Amino acid sequence: PNGNFEDAPISPTSGWIDFIAGDMYSNWLVTSGTVSLHGPLHNNLGLGNPNGASQHMDLNGSTNGSISTPLSGLTPGNVYTIVLWYAKHNGTASATINMKVEGGQWLDETWTATNTGSSSWLQKCVSFTAQATSTTLEFIGSSPVPCCGALIDDLTMFCCTPDTQAPVFSTTPDPIINVQCPKDIPKAQKLTATDL
Repeated sequence: PNGNFEDAPISPTSGWIDFIAGDMYSNWLVTSGTVSLHGPLHNNLGLGNPNGASQHMDLNGSTNGSISTPLSGLTPGNVYTIVLWYAKHNGTASATINMKVEGGQWLDETWTATNTGSSSWLQKCVSFTAQATSTTLEFIGSSPVPCCGALIDDLTMFCCTPDTQAPVFSTTPDPIINVQCPKDIPKAQKLTATDL
């Protein structure tokens, strides 16, 4: 829910709203520092997003910050993939994003953004295996310029259910055939199978 950061409150188109540790923004809890909810045209940072300029999260408000949200309805053993778009504020040369699931026990991924949001956003895909029916997803930002950091937007999550059923062949090959000459090798049979 609210992986696109479009829930209220809505930031001014060219402005932002700051949140401090302990604040809730929709289903996101600010767990440390400060974060900023940018309007789509704040410093034109939304213009490079291939999904269109929209409200997005800066993980660095007036300080480095972090946010978390609960994930529920998971099936233990299933693999879940989170896809998101990221960039950096034009006020910093780089910004780092640390993404954790279950406090880093199921997923602990860190990367650096050097692409500026006004020109390009990049896609990141990460996967984890659920070990319980619920957990917490967290993003931690760090930047050498506290007020300008890593931008995230357009998060989606999907599940790939493990394939535990083997294919069923409707035709099977002949047993091993011994031949003396290459001309005696029979033509290959066409195999057909179904797999759910």
